[in-house]
Amino acid sequence: MAALNDSDAGNVARAQHSDPLPAVGSSSGVYILQAARMVGTSSATIRMWEKYGLIHPTRTSADYRIYSMEQIARLRQIHRLSLEGVNPAGILRILEEDNALHVQVAHDGGGQRGRSVGETLRRLRADSGKTLRQVATETGLSPSYVNSVERSLATPSLTSLQKLAVAFGTNVQGLMSEPGAAPDTVLVRAAERRVLDSGHGVTIEDMSTAASNLESLLFTIQPGAGSDGAFNHEGEEMLYMVSGRLVLQLDGTDDYELEAGDSMSYDSSRPHAWENPGTEPTVLVWVNTPRTF
Repeated sequence: MAALNDSDAGNVARAQHSDPLPAVGSSSGVYILQAARMVGTSSATIRMWEKYGLIHPTRTSADYRIYSMEQIARLRQIHRLSLEGVNPAGILRILEEDNALHVQVAHDGGGQRGRSVGETLRRLRADSGKTLRQVATETGLSPSYVNSVERSLATPSLTSLQKLAVAFGTNVQGLMSEPGAAPDTVLVRAAERRVLDSGHGVTIEDMSTAASNLESLLFTIQPGAGSDGAFNHEGEEMLYMVSGRLVLQLDGTDDYELEAGDSMSYDSSRPHAWENPGTEPTVLVWVNTPRTF
């Protein structure tokens, strides 16, 4: 874990000057409120992490929590993993197994059941010979996060899935679907659509499984859900709003508010992010070429 920089040390010194610490033997550090400010979270969240066994602060004789510089670094790692979608159990395992980043994951031959995203990623990474750090560099995701996804400790957002798919020359459906689950047919019955549930409030139904570069998808986006960040890729895309509302941002600056009946098209190389800002589910048809999801 990274050590605190000079700025952090200055923050500690200023915090201690304004709120002197009681004597705690050879230990020194900051109170929970000061620690929360340095980490960028709340005192309640840190107490929750303690409840899950992620952090064990020193206690003074008056039962005040004291966090050392090493523990501040640990809190920052916990905070980052939490923001990346890793659950408390997963965070604990990652913290306890930092050396796992240097171990090549063995090929998983699978069984009769379909592979999970994590199992598929492990297989693809083993086949490609890439290390976790190489995948992290290619995707912009942290090695710990990629590791947690492989071990099914984190549920990746669509943006993260898309980045991982590109790194391995596949698409999101290739990561989430069972092998051979897409028949090459010109007709797709409503009851026979492949359904992908992102686990983040976004459901995608594949409306076209024919061998084609044209991908037609039916998206259902729950209130407050979205892409969880911007991503871009090759090709073009067009969307048609069936119901609900959607805010789509292009290039990190241009926001477009869409409602039922609206449509939009743009070059997929432009970074794009989207979210349902309403109180009802948003339903839309999204067409990509070449296939992205």
